[in-house]
Amino acid sequence: MIGFELSINGIKKQAVLENGVTSIIINRIITKEKDEINLDFVGFDSETNESIKFHKRSLKLNDKITITVKDISSNSKPEKIKKIDPNQTILEGKLKAYKNLKEELTNEGLI
Repeated sequence: MIGFELSINGIKKQAVLENGVTSIIINRIITKEKDEINLDFVGFDSETNESIKFHKRSLKLNDKITITVKDISSNSKPEKIKKIDPNQTILEGKLKAYKNLKEELTNEGLI
């Protein structure tokens, strides 16, 4: 199956999911308290409702990253697998949206 091979400074990890999502996310966070760059190689298996962490790390200046789209026959060993309850996730999302809307309406003096 077609998936991703991630190489960071020569260390390789690869993953593909038959039914779900596979992602490589790189982000930089800058605040008064921190300045960091992070990489997450993750997936969500929609058949088993599992969140899978294939690789996570902080990046530093001059790290070399290569992402190759290729035919993957087997995944690298996951660092972590977490069972997700989709109903609980939906409820948490609705509660978060409610709290944000309530705060916005309160700040506007509408409630």
